[in-house]
Amino acid sequence: MLNLRRRRGFARTAALACALVAALWAGACTRATGNQTGSLTLAIEDTGQLFALTGSRPYLPSGINLTTRNVVVVTVFDDGSVAFDVAFDIMPNGQVRVMPPRTVAIGPNVLPPSLDLQVPAAGTAWSAITVAPQTGYIRDTAQIISVGQPILMQVHPTLCSLQVLSALSAKFVVDSVNATTRKIFFRLLANPNCGQRGLVSHQY
Repeated sequence: MLNLRRRRGFARTAALACALVAALWAGACTRATGNQTGSLTLAIEDTGQLFALTGSRPYLPSGINLTTRNVVVVTVFDDGSVAFDVAFDIMPNGQVRVMPPRTVAIGPNVLPPSLDLQVPAAGTAWSAITVAPQTGYIRDTAQIISVGQPILMQVHPTLCSLQVLSALSAKFVVDSVNATTRKIFFRLLANPNCGQRGLVSHQY
């Protein structure tokens, strides 16, 4: 298990507190999306920073919860739940490793969500990605991206489990990295509506 933070005696309620504390500390994406059974919620573009999973302090956020758009500590709780949908690390050459939970949180009692990833064709601009594709994703397999290279994500959170279309779609790009401080500066646009694939800020 890769530098995995494990917490005892908390379970799911601590996951939420962990997410909120990490987001406030890092100054990133703090608007929760709420229950998605009602009217649609606008997609919002966020900017933020997090830390590489390796070479940083264990209490610093190295992951993102795509449902809440918060940066979170990469943690497994006693009930097998995890607070993160995706984790990140900095490679020796300055590229960033994007890791689904099932490549990080490993164990017989761990219940991480699946994450689908897709790296668009080389040269694809962030602004050119306006709709998440329906196919072409790779499930639960880490991907390597360079600074400025977008990556697409789809996760199937509990809040969408009763919906016909159960995926939340997002796009992510690394704006810069600092290998010394192990910081990753990023942009994220996650559509908070189950099954909606639009990836344009302030639209559905």
